[in-house]
Amino acid sequence: MFAQPVCAQPQVDVLAALNFGVVAVIGNAGASTLDLSATGREQVVVGQFAVLEKGRSGLLRLSGFPARSAIEVDADDASLTAGGFGVAEPILASGFEVSDVRTNDQGGAEFQLGGRFSTTGSGVAYEDALYEGTVQIRLHFWEPSAGDFVTVSKLVTMGGEVRSSFGLDQITPLQFGTLFAKTDPDHQASLRLLPDGRITIINNGDAKLVSLGVPAPARLLVTGAAPNRLLSIAVDASEIKLKLPGNPTAPYFTLTALETSPDSAGHTDRSGQLEIAVGGTLSTQKTQKQVYPAGAYEATYSLTVSY
Repeated sequence: MFAQPVCAQPQVDVLAALNFGVVAVIGNAGASTLDLSATGREQVVVGQFAVLEKGRSGLLRLSGFPARSAIEVDADDASLTAGGFGVAEPILASGFEVSDVRTNDQGGAEFQLGGRFSTTGSGVAYEDALYEGTVQIRLHFWEPSAGDFVTVSKLVTMGGEVRSSFGLDQITPLQFGTLFAKTDPDHQASLRLLPDGRITIINNGDAKLVSLGVPAPARLLVTGAAPNRLLSIAVDASEIKLKLPGNPTAPYFTLTALETSPDSAGHTDRSGQLEIAVGGTLSTQKTQKQVYPAGAYEATYSLTVSY
């Protein structure tokens, strides 16, 4: 009686999927790349990615392979799409890197998987979403019972999240306080409120502004942005009219020269937050002499914060 050689029954299990983390895509005019090492300790970004959360390398377990054998691993490039459905502009997954793979006495091993996460550079914007896809990994090894090299394939899922938007909320509104105000047909009075709360009042002719209460700059808070990242701040440059609701004949105030602190740009902190103070200059209307009727004069302004 002769014993027949028994071939190994290779098994590949994914213990942790390769996750490229969370990034903001600032632009897609050129390709941007994020390289995550197989160990997960090194992450290198080139181009217009801002990292919000660091990625994690994949972890795979082998069993049923020949004992004490070197395993060569390679993988195909793949497209990762929003929700895995291929509708939005894809993220490209490529350049896969694995730690050394050699089985133990029982034919088992574990290895880590890293790779490259990159934009297309097509100019098409990326939507905020989880981008996922499957990649075919091939494992090549010598099978003694077959007397030949054997290849085993495994489809693995991987992904990363694009989150380019962030929150911008008003904590306190821009308030010029309680004022006595009077118009003049040829002159304007103005109150400049600095982002730090200091004020300067200039009266001309019969146009007057008298501060009867403490003005306060607006305070806005950016949340959910990339940590330690420079953000641009742009304010409304138009002349904004503050009117008295329900009284269309009342004179209006104009708000101009909005200014912020930080000015034009500011860095987020390590939690991805940035507080912005907003001031501006309030002026009386040039119209026939009259005292402004009592009431709350209102308007809205715009402020844009971006990477």
